[in-house]
Amino acid sequence: MKAQFRLIDDKARAYIRVIGIEKQGIECLKLLDFDRFWGVLPIAVHRAESIGQAEGDFDQSVQGREGLDFYVVNLNEPVSRIIPYIKQEEYNNPHRLVIVIVIESTENEPENEDVYEQLEWLKKHVDKMICISSSTFAKMSAQNVEPAQIKGLVNSSVAKIIHDMLSLMHVYKGNGNLNLDSEVIEFVKNDSKEFHVGIGYGNGSRWIQEAAEAAMALPLAVRSLGSAKRILVNISASEEIRPEEIEQIIDEIVKRNGPEHHIYYKQTQVPSIDANRVTIYWA
Repeated sequence: MKAQFRLIDDKARAYIRVIGIEKQGIECLKLLDFDRFWGVLPIAVHRAESIGQAEGDFDQSVQGREGLDFYVVNLNEPVSRIIPYIKQEEYNNPHRLVIVIVIESTENEPENEDVYEQLEWLKKHVDKMICISSSTFAKMSAQNVEPAQIKGLVNSSVAKIIHDMLSLMHVYKGNGNLNLDSEVIEFVKNDSKEFHVGIGYGNGSRWIQEAAEAAMALPLAVRSLGSAKRILVNISASEEIRPEEIEQIIDEIVKRNGPEHHIYYKQTQVPSIDANRVTIYWA
């Protein structure tokens, strides 16, 4: 039985460990300002690109201390690689909160049911699991965005999603402005074990519909969105969105997944370079 994890207060010294199996997950998490977001002084911030490296290099002095463990997994890698490690750590250090972040992109779609079975196992053995499904962001290339800039936007988008989701889950003291209404926070501030996020971009006159469809099109979204109880749609645009455009997205969600959802929406005005994005959260 895992110990209950209590919130870290501002003066606590805790460790934060990030273990990634693929590089993009590591890069996006580097963008998170741990000191600012958590309000803690980490005694160790460890990032490893393989489980073997994590076992060999991690400072054993943190054993038994409170901390946050992030496991970053991409679905083009065998999820089974981290299962023995999590299983072993369950007994070695019950004072850590384990969060698995699963990143799925259209380039790395899972091809067999084993991946989903492994994700189900992970969900039972970790405190929280965040699954991020993201489009290839190829649509941004049509806007004359440099490839390096696209990569930066991809990573910053994923990092912001992780920040928002952890804030909503009250894992750390949220010092940042999430720009979310209190009733929207309530929609996800519950005991859900698993949270999903879908990201999609669009272009042209139908960009909102195109982006929403991309956010809902990936395998993890297809498998889980229909059973969600709460859905939050965040439309990022450089200009005001007409109410009828928002209604079209809601209608599409209902058409695909049925009406048995509590659906909220939020519009965020952003610079044009990062506009034309629909982000869908569900739990």
